Amino acid sequence: MSWDELEKRRTADIVSRRLGVSAKETVFVRDGYELTRHLLQCARQGRSRAAAIYYADAQETLNQAVGDSLNGTRPLLLNQFIRPLRCRYLQLPGRYGGMVAELEYLSPEPERARRMAAMEAALSRAAADIRGAAGHRAPDWARAYAVVDYAVRHWRYSEDGVWSYTAYGALVDHAAVCMGISLATLLLMERMGVPCRYLHGYRREGDTVGHGWNLIYCGGWFHLDVTDAVTSRDPLAFWGVTTLTDRSLEPGLTLPGRLRCPCPPDFIRQHLRKGTML
Repeated sequence: MSWDELEKRRTADIVSRRLGVSAKETVFVRDGYELTRHLLQCARQGRSRAAAIYYADAQETLNQAVGDSLNGTRPLLLNQFIRPLRCRYLQLPGRYGGMVAELEYLSPEPERARRMAAMEAALSRAAADIRGAAGHRAPDWARAYAVVDYAVRHWRYSEDGVWSYTAYGALVDHAAVCMGISLATLLLMERMGVPCRYLHGYRREGDTVGHGWNLIYCGGWFHLDVTDAVTSRDPLAFWGVTTLTDRSLEPGLTLPGRLRCPCPPDFIRQHLRKGTML
């Protein structure tokens, strides 16, 4: 065993003793991506804690990754029904540090597992419906439009209960707030092969209640607000927006460079009139 591996094992043992976790379940992560994967795996297993050791100078990066997994553009943990994480970091002499994240879920097992299974089944049914509407050889913009059209036909805006803030609310209950609608849109767009991100911010300056929407890529990145589409019953409401004039992004979120939309609403409407969405 190399000296580096020995030091990792010793660090894992210290983390185990001081933070009350199993050394065997304490993994080494190099960066925020690996930490997010570890947290996601633990969440899928329904574990209550996730422990890791890391290079000591990476703590700030890891802390950012934890935040991004819940509040960033790809909030993977939100769709595992996880509440905001409580993380404890352990500063140690040497090149490694340790941390443990407390995982708290919106519902206990086995209810959570049942809801996860129901959401996956609903996601598969929705994707099949969308593929049937768009066609198997549809371009990306037609697949993206079919996702929004599906949402308009099946979902409604509702603030009824905690599940309305999750993708489960939109996909299973067919009723959700902007957050749930945007998270469900993220899952459906990814299932349809359309790159998609989750965005959140505020409708107006000074608002205390946030708003969620999406960013999708169809030959260029542009904004898409499926909540606006659902409430107005118009799939092209807030489609193809490249400049935000009626809302602002949450500080810390960044966009992937200059936005552009090669498939604006008039382009979509023209194809709809001609029946040439494929």
